[in-house]
Amino acid sequence: MSPFRHLSNQLLTSLCGLDSRSLPGQHLRIVNERRAHTRFPCEGVVELLSPDRALRTWGMLADISTGGFYANMSHPLPAKAPVHFILQLRDLNIEGDGVIATTHPGVGMGIAISLLGPADRVVYRALLREIEAESEPASFPHGEE
Repeated sequence: MSPFRHLSNQLLTSLCGLDSRSLPGQHLRIVNERRAHTRFPCEGVVELLSPDRALRTWGMLADISTGGFYANMSHPLPAKAPVHFILQLRDLNIEGDGVIATTHPGVGMGIAISLLGPADRVVYRALLREIEAESEPASFPHGEE
């Protein structure tokens, strides 16, 4: 188990009152959020480049959704910064452009996808369907939601 998945389990435990030993296997669907898109935990690497390709940094993927993804990294980029990204997961490389939507110093950042080429869009959508099919909804204790 990656240290980032352990961190995610700790956060779910503290925020939702879940016992981390009762969490489903590797695939946990995060449900009942106020976000526009359901997020799904995933493991992979993201390479981020400035639009002029002068700055390059890497992070570990934490989750993915239709609208973007979250990358764990100790020194996230500033909010609203445009980036070019290369997602590397499940033997796939998906390239696109995005904008840093949220940043959490020492933890990571959320990237909103602004542009995927036609071929990358097809691969990204197929990947999301595959991850969603493997995921199970998180259950909340005592019917709390």
